[in-house]
Amino acid sequence: MMRAGTIVFLVLALRAGQGQSNRPPEPVTFSAVPPVPTDSLRFETDLPDVEIKDASGRVWRPEDFRGKFTLVYVFHTFEARRIDAHLGRGHDNLIRSAGFPDLREVQQFYEHAKQTRRLQVLAFCSDYDYTHAPEYMKQAGYDFPVVADWKLIDQLLGTDVHSSRYAVIGPNGKSSGPFRSWSLGRVVMELEAIAAR
Repeated sequence: MMRAGTIVFLVLALRAGQGQSNRPPEPVTFSAVPPVPTDSLRFETDLPDVEIKDASGRVWRPEDFRGKFTLVYVFHTFEARRIDAHLGRGHDNLIRSAGFPDLREVQQFYEHAKQTRRLQVLAFCSDYDYTHAPEYMKQAGYDFPVVADWKLIDQLLGTDVHSSRYAVIGPNGKSSGPFRSWSLGRVVMELEAIAAR
């Protein structure tokens, strides 16, 4: 059996609900969410005026980047050796889908770039021991130019490039900055399309 106070409360609750049912719900406002950065080949960041010596002894000067698109690739020999150990054992697609570096792709792009006037490659080895890069390159059979100086990549393109592993220097001598969503294959495809124009 219901008490009188309970009945009064229920009636009041029903009336309050009826009065609000005809009103549209109040809009919910969320704080502004910044847009997701999109990748593109925009070249806006000036390169510092530095000379860069690669492992073969070639000195790269600021003018060597002008008029060409330069793929800059950063790798670490310990990681590259680990990847090499898994390649060819049925793990290739898994490694690529996980975004791990595949220096074979850099070498293939370098071979193509040598046939054009608008493309070039410059890799940086981020090992603390500068002797590892030439040893690894010789052992792996890669001959694209590599700079064994982990401090210089930070000076040239900033620390963000370590996380994405690659950037592009445009023909105006400015950097694209690191890529957040484009894979290395996508960047290579875009560069090859530009070179073909």
